[in-house]
Amino acid sequence: MPDTHFNSFFSRQMRLEGIGIEGMQKLQDAKVLVIGAGGLGCPVIMNLFSAGIGAIGIADADKVEAHNLHRQQLYTMADVGKKKVDALKEKLPLSYPFSNFVFFEERVAESNILPLISNYDIIIDCTDNFPTRYLINDACVMADKPWVFASIEGWEGQLTVCNTIVDDTANNGCHGELAEPFYSALRQPFGKLRVTEGDNDAYSSTMAKSPTYRCIFPEPPLDIDAPNCEETGVLNTFTNTLGSMQAHEAIKIVLGMKSNLAGKLLILNFATTEFNTIAFERQEEEVKKIRNSSFPEASGFRMTTNSPVMLRHSLPRHFGEAAPNNTELEIEIPLPTDTTHYRLIDIREAYEFEESPTEAENIPYHELLAKAPELTGNILLMCDTGKRSLILAKHLREVLNSDKIFSLKRD
Repeated sequence: MPDTHFNSFFSRQMRLEGIGIEGMQKLQDAKVLVIGAGGLGCPVIMNLFSAGIGAIGIADADKVEAHNLHRQQLYTMADVGKKKVDALKEKLPLSYPFSNFVFFEERVAESNILPLISNYDIIIDCTDNFPTRYLINDACVMADKPWVFASIEGWEGQLTVCNTIVDDTANNGCHGELAEPFYSALRQPFGKLRVTEGDNDAYSSTMAKSPTYRCIFPEPPLDIDAPNCEETGVLNTFTNTLGSMQAHEAIKIVLGMKSNLAGKLLILNFATTEFNTIAFERQEEEVKKIRNSSFPEASGFRMTTNSPVMLRHSLPRHFGEAAPNNTELEIEIPLPTDTTHYRLIDIREAYEFEESPTEAENIPYHELLAKAPELTGNILLMCDTGKRSLILAKHLREVLNSDKIFSLKRD
């Protein structure tokens, strides 16, 4: 056990029944990987090192932006423009000497996920997109790792613990009654929802492992049905609450406590402060599909000969003038060589366009959806990051059966 400064720092939590010196040693021996150092990742990381988790891995490829700061409280204005992992490298090891930090400046993909998670006991998903979420789920099933999931859409959030050991003899702390399912709160477009029939209590001591994410949401939704906080907005209290709960569930796993969220999806309505639970069972056929597949196919986003080819071209931010910095054009098929023949549409909301206008025509996202049948010719969509425009471009290509719709990725 470390020195007296360590004992003083953690003295209050060591007094808790179920922790003490033995529990504190478990926390110091634990290795937890946090994928995503954003709105959820920041409170997760803060709570993990504050609780004394000995080894914390942090994987993120994004840069700090000003709009992150209201909810990503590990960063300051001085960090804007820096890689998130670089900003964290500068402050965490010096400020919190009781944890060892490892930083991964890479985006999680099929090619690196299994090596990335291999050295960690618990994985915490703090990402905001479905491809990565299903990738983490499938990798954790294949590597036999527990992982903690949370997501936010609007005023609602979800939380569950996947693929963890189920043991009724573990210390459970308080064990409340299971709430009736509250399907009206489940607005996130997760496709077909699989829930438990009968008494809505799927917990069983005969189950070696808790259900996986695919056991309740077998298939990912379409991109167009999967909004993120860029579109729907987010309040810092949402991310702080859910991120703290994710860290708490990970800490319980480390301490050997039973998680009441193993096999249960917790739904939080932040507008009404209601907490409700939906139980679901482990579906062994879903687990077998993952384990019997080659990994790139196991994620549910299968590569085929018809998959999009990502090409990048330099293009000025404003047509008709040279931009101080080149931006990248990220498209799904080769770009026609003559960009002047494009109808450039900025799909940001009107207030966003007013704050930062471009020379593009402004037709907000949902208005353009309604006007889709009227679109003709080469269409180049843009927004502030390129995420919304890429999602919409993919959708419009499908519904219009058109190969003339593209997305511009901005700096």
